Amino acid sequence: MGSQTSPTIQPRGSPPHPILVVDDELAIVVMLQDVLEDAGYPVLTASNGRAALAIANQTTLALVFSDMMMPQMDGDTLCQALRADARTAELPIILMTAARRAPPACAATAVLAKPFDIDVVLELAQRHYR
Repeated sequence: MGSQTSPTIQPRGSPPHPILVVDDELAIVVMLQDVLEDAGYPVLTASNGRAALAIANQTTLALVFSDMMMPQMDGDTLCQALRADARTAELPIILMTAARRAPPACAATAVLAKPFDIDVVLELAQRHYR
């Protein structure tokens, strides 16, 4: 008999485009990557906004989860840059923040307060994955 593999969980209406997770805290990147991949989503990661923008320029993305406070380029600036590009203007962007401050200047799809519940992350992914 051949080897048997368990079926992959496929997100509802899943196109093959990845979710981009952007955070300068490696533990958060790894945790989100594990959770999203376990749910069947392809995931790419970046440690700052500049690296994320480079990935977005080379890859068609389905969704972005980005931290707000990062070195080199923060999440708000990344969001503004993605909104300004016709290829990514409609891309769903979830900004994550522990800061209790004014909402981001960019038109983020949603803001996720840190610390966050994994179920909320999965709900946002399912709702906005395109």
